[in-house]
Amino acid sequence: MDHIQRETPCPGLRLNSSLQVWKEMHTLLPFSPDPVVTHGDVSLDNLIFDKGILMGCIDVGRVGLADRYQDLAILWNCLGEFSPLLQKRLFQKYGIDNPDMKKLQFHLMLDEFF
Repeated sequence: MDHIQRETPCPGLRLNSSLQVWKEMHTLLPFSPDPVVTHGDVSLDNLIFDKGILMGCIDVGRVGLADRYQDLAILWNCLGEFSPLLQKRLFQKYGIDNPDMKKLQFHLMLDEFF
């Protein structure tokens, strides 16, 4: 189960095993789930744009009912590669004034298992 020690998508967090990720995730619980239908892997690689307009998405193998932060966390992380302003705009456009950073971190860590 051990992996090579590396940076995680969570700023300042270094973990070197799946067990460490699991234990760290449990420190972020509990939180109230907000279930919606999610894509499961909303990364920029899975979104199709035409002239700046989102036209669709691919790779829906992980679609299902989950907390909305499952998708938001992955997309938020991808946008962070370009600018923190894009991350902020994601939540503004989504209608979330104060993103739940614990949920973001939890779902980024959960994605480490995939």
